Amino acid sequence: MSLEEKMTVAALLDANETRFCKAYFSYNAKCDSTNNSLPEAFNASIVQARSNSIISMLNDIRITYIVDLEKMTCSCRLWDLSGIPCVHTVCAIYNKEEDPEKYLAKCYRKEMYMRKYKYALQPINGLDLW
Repeated sequence: MSLEEKMTVAALLDANETRFCKAYFSYNAKCDSTNNSLPEAFNASIVQARSNSIISMLNDIRITYIVDLEKMTCSCRLWDLSGIPCVHTVCAIYNKEEDPEKYLAKCYRKEMYMRKYKYALQPINGLDLW
């Protein structure tokens, strides 16, 4: 390993995991741009189930999520972290025959967008004023 790689590894080992591990993210953060090794984690979790037939394997790896529409939470935490309803939440919302947009975080709604950019871009009257 090069010196630069060793320094990078040392820096990551010394770093506070709450800054880069999604499990520690605040529910107030509305950005879902953290990359992780999800496929590797998934494959590691189904090693034993892979030896079964397809139906048995799917039954072994089935996961149940708990959605609370009143508190706007899901046990997968995607909705909590991003403010955008996850697929589990949307299924629960459709089951109640409601509109999923009603459950978006306020920062994603049209009213907030219009308020945010109300003064940001003023139109210019023609090319001669550019």
